[in-house]
Amino acid sequence: MREDGSSQDDINSVINKLKNGEILDADKPNSTAFTTSDSNNNGSLTVTSENPTIHQKFEDGSYKKLRLVMEPTDFSTASTGASLYFKVEGTSVFGTASFNTSAFIDTHIGSSYITGVSGTSIHSIMGVYSEEKLVIDRLTEIRSKSIPAEAHLTYKHTSFSGVSAKTMDLRVKIGDHIDDRYGIAVTFTDGKGSYQ
Repeated sequence: MREDGSSQDDINSVINKLKNGEILDADKPNSTAFTTSDSNNNGSLTVTSENPTIHQKFEDGSYKKLRLVMEPTDFSTASTGASLYFKVEGTSVFGTASFNTSAFIDTHIGSSYITGVSGTSIHSIMGVYSEEKLVIDRLTEIRSKSIPAEAHLTYKHTSFSGVSAKTMDLRVKIGDHIDDRYGIAVTFTDGKGSYQ
């Protein structure tokens, strides 16, 4: 938490809530961020090449952070699309998760598809993780039905006290109709982001 800019007061607040078995603001459904690096501050985190990292902080000191790391790709020389290799990463007070994705983005009339996922990395804070699973849910986009290609990493985070357990989900979607735009969307628990 300190590496992500949390103050000692924020760290103490989060630890106290977890010790008491309380739900952190960052994990409550439809909770509103106290501050966010996304200028819209609307709970929908959008990651772009100009703004590759989004950080939402909540009043109790908990936070969500989403980052998309892209390898350089020149779409101008590709007539129908391009192969991409990128890493998606989600961060919360419970830790950080990431995995690598390779995909072909079709910019013409075909469908985009995922060519592989690998390189999972999970760092749990104030607990341990188990039941790690990296899966390609849908290899190829179904463009006619606006259904993207999709892959996800899930794991179970259990607090050191064993009082609480939470399933964490880091998901990537690739396709033509993501928030009415073409590109890549990334979600981690309740955080959301996309890259165009």
